[in-house]
Amino acid sequence: MRLRVLPLFVAGVSLLLVPCGHAALTIITAGEKDLSLAIPDYQSSGLARTVTLSGYESQTPYIVTASIKIDPVGYGAYNGDYFAYLRHITVDGLQSEVAVLLNRPGRTATNTSGYENSGMDVTFADDASVDIHFYQPIATAGGDLVGNYLTGNWQPDARNSDPFSVVTSDPRTAFLNPLGGMDPNGQWTLFVADMERGGTGVLTSWSVKLTPTPEPSSGFLLVSAGTIWLAFRRRRSRSS
Repeated sequence: MRLRVLPLFVAGVSLLLVPCGHAALTIITAGEKDLSLAIPDYQSSGLARTVTLSGYESQTPYIVTASIKIDPVGYGAYNGDYFAYLRHITVDGLQSEVAVLLNRPGRTATNTSGYENSGMDVTFADDASVDIHFYQPIATAGGDLVGNYLTGNWQPDARNSDPFSVVTSDPRTAFLNPLGGMDPNGQWTLFVADMERGGTGVLTSWSVKLTPTPEPSSGFLLVSAGTIWLAFRRRRSRSS
């Protein structure tokens, strides 16, 4: 069932300033905030939220990042209970890609409950330094674990595996990068599920940010080539 969403910010736009010789590019942001939506306890059907983008030129490739804020209710669900993904479907429905953001953080073959911390306000980026599946020791040492609450920037889990059996050795194949190779227009859906009984949380906010990768214009390439040629001529003149 498709959910109709009234996002509090959809299609926020800013300009990416790039060096001379590059065209101005548009950074696209979309999502929702101030939600306080209950994530059903021990329900694999979970909670889905969708925003739709339209009217944007495709400036692929994009660097895609995603942010999610989950707050505990009472003592809260374990962070190790959560499974979450971001899906993008183009307007024509011909392309669909999924990035797995969370897949039971901390869950291993010997620790099937995952991490016992509760709540997070995090950003996912493929170029972050640490896989969120292993966040606890790094977050504790780096100050990103405030009490039981996780903050900071992390790689998405990317394990496209059954959340009831996922383990650390599962292959990581569902990153954000493939979503950045698509036309940005269409549906962007966040899905979050609490896969274990006991404790609950609420989805407070989520967002996706698309930053186009600057590519040099033809004029910039010509200037660069001319500069290299001139330097070569000068070097030959000195040699002779």
